[in-house]
Amino acid sequence: MHVSTVLRFCRSERVAVPLMVIATLASILTAPAVEVVATRFPARDVVVAERVLTPETNRDDAKALQAAVDAVAEMGGGTVFLAAGTYTLQTPITVKRGVTLRGDASAVQPAKGTVVAIVCGRGEAEGEAAISLENGSGLEGLVFYYPEQTLANPVPYPWTVRTALHGRAGNNQTVLDCTFVNPWKGLCIGPEVNECHTFRRVRICALETGFLIDMTTDIGRITDVLLAPEVWASSGFAQSPSAEAVRAYLRSHDTVGAEYRRSDWEYIRNLTVRGYRTGVRFSKAKVAANAVIANSEVVDCGIALDLRDLNRVGLACYNTRFAGTQQTVACGADFNSVALFSACTFSGAPVGVNARGTLGFSQCRINSRIENPAGGRLLRRAEDRLPAASDLVAPTQLAWPRPRGSRVLDAADFGVSRQAADNTEALQAALDAAGRLVEGGTVYVPAGFYACRGTLAVPAGVELRGSSEVPHHTQNAGTVLLVTSGKGDESGTPFLSLAPKSGVRGMGFWYPEQPETEPVPYPWTIRSLGPDCWLTDVNIGNGWQGVDFATNRSDGHRLSYVSGGFFKSGVLVGNCATRGWVEDLQFNPHYVLRRPGGLPFTKGPAQSPVHNEHVLYPFIRETLNGIVFQDCVDEQVTGTFLYAAREGIVFRGTMRAQVLIHGTDTGYRCVSLATEAGSRVRMALGQFVPLGAHAEAAVVATAEHAGDAEFHASQMWPRNPVVINRGRGTLTLDLFNSCAGGVVAENGRTVVRLGFFRNKMDVYGRARDGAAVYQDCVAEKGDFKVVVEPDPASPADVR
Repeated sequence: MHVSTVLRFCRSERVAVPLMVIATLASILTAPAVEVVATRFPARDVVVAERVLTPETNRDDAKALQAAVDAVAEMGGGTVFLAAGTYTLQTPITVKRGVTLRGDASAVQPAKGTVVAIVCGRGEAEGEAAISLENGSGLEGLVFYYPEQTLANPVPYPWTVRTALHGRAGNNQTVLDCTFVNPWKGLCIGPEVNECHTFRRVRICALETGFLIDMTTDIGRITDVLLAPEVWASSGFAQSPSAEAVRAYLRSHDTVGAEYRRSDWEYIRNLTVRGYRTGVRFSKAKVAANAVIANSEVVDCGIALDLRDLNRVGLACYNTRFAGTQQTVACGADFNSVALFSACTFSGAPVGVNARGTLGFSQCRINSRIENPAGGRLLRRAEDRLPAASDLVAPTQLAWPRPRGSRVLDAADFGVSRQAADNTEALQAALDAAGRLVEGGTVYVPAGFYACRGTLAVPAGVELRGSSEVPHHTQNAGTVLLVTSGKGDESGTPFLSLAPKSGVRGMGFWYPEQPETEPVPYPWTIRSLGPDCWLTDVNIGNGWQGVDFATNRSDGHRLSYVSGGFFKSGVLVGNCATRGWVEDLQFNPHYVLRRPGGLPFTKGPAQSPVHNEHVLYPFIRETLNGIVFQDCVDEQVTGTFLYAAREGIVFRGTMRAQVLIHGTDTGYRCVSLATEAGSRVRMALGQFVPLGAHAEAAVVATAEHAGDAEFHASQMWPRNPVVINRGRGTLTLDLFNSCAGGVVAENGRTVVRLGFFRNKMDVYGRARDGAAVYQDCVAEKGDFKVVVEPDPASPADVR
């Protein structure tokens, strides 16, 4: 039996006391409220759990696992930790809302870590999944293994993991650092309506389908996922077949690595698929997908990319390699959308266009033959080459931050309570105590709603931590601080101030006195006071101003999955003289309107959520500056999204930034540029919807803009202009699908290359008072026409 070194919290003490604890499945009901586990294998953070279990042999562990999950769910959410060893599932389990089932993962030898051995569902491909995920739940650091599965005589099983049924799919199902050794079918999201799934650092070798995504109506994120024969072959389990044998099986049967049906704005980064008959497939159930793929590799497959159907927005790929033995890209007979490829490589079998759709290529290396028997449209420059590595938009990630020390203080030991009228003093006492530790530490606040009528400060070297191990939504609850300070004073003291080298993880913030449809000003929710601060999996449900990482020096900042609904300002990042990292921001007004039971709130003038949505969304489009960067020398941004804003993503001052995947849905200005001379902003895979009562364009270079900005493989819709350039700098759009309007070049220099305009217009471009260059642009309906306004300083150049 595994023995873990645990810090057990003692309610009568002010500090955590080290004890040796043997936690068995039979003892879970008497376990302490919170434990800190010293894992066998390295972990990216301090492991905090409400329940810690160790395995027993020759039994079905499903009931005990379910009991632990249910107990933590009753507490409001948190983590059930499974120590290294094997846990057998003879019956399925459900991970409830707000709960993460976490294991001890070995990056080198999966069989040595926490193994979930699945024996239920044998021969029942359409049966109940072994593990179902409710909204706001997660799996982390687990290995899923089918001990009765063999390559010589493979047997179907249901999905290993899928979204929960009975209306509990909801949002934010997360799978992190997990290995699926030999499932028949790995991961399934949908077909129940769902939003905001996250897969990160996942390895799969499935014998039929790796993962399937369907009916996702808000951003899903797939990052660092591997589907390949070696996942099973190198797993370390006895009698694992060779990679060559697994590859031969996968290639000779009807197997699919990844399949997408409906997914609105799927973000795919660092996906690798090898050895399947079909690598990545886009098809259709009721509705098809639009998606972006970056920094990925789909090779050694029969068909690398199978485009059966996409919605009108289509697919955009960047810096990705495709290689197939039958077809590298296959466009099926029903494909009538657009697929864009920028800085991509194609090799092996032909690229086959067997439909009337459109394929666009820019700066690609195409070593495959292009076959176009159906007469589909091809956008491609006569002379093209791959960009140099230094010219790629390839954000470089910073290391995961964590507090200096591993000590954890339970906020409840300092008097923090769900019943207290004001927890400010007690929570500050816990933070100060952690700050006095030689190496700093973590202050853990268990799940619940906690009133705080004052402001808080996190000392240097300290992390304030809530119960959410994974990205979460307002309606998932968890640990939520109820903020009331500063009402009516947007320039007041922020609710939470972060000293240098401090951060927040897994926590929510909510303003119970903020009217949902007539919002009033408040100060910033969180402000950093110096360098090396971080936010990870933080939700601000209804903030007037969210996160300020710009008023003070913010060198080395790291923001990961900050989510919420904001009224005036979402996230402000700046004043950074080193590299900074921002990933997976997710803003949407539904964080304001979708609430868990028991969360106090102030009603608007109307009780109908539909009416409130019609009032709230236009208000936010009038007022919100979503994601703002100013004066950053090396900003690295990836996977960001917001719905409804006056200005979506903004660049000001002296800026050097790389942005890989950003979306603004319904913004007056989806991208706003006001950078100084010498600045450079590069973005690949932007998705822009300029929409609203005063919408201007997808990209607006303001009169103040004097820097350079470039956009690669972009998608825009519906009808407002693609670009308005009023500045003195250079604005370049290279390869894009426009279901929107045209280009307005009022000033500076505008370069438009490989633009595909799907809406019929009399004029697709206007130029005045500066040079405008149009190269290889095409109108789907009619002739591509550009008008030069009278007496321009430099005439437009149409090639």
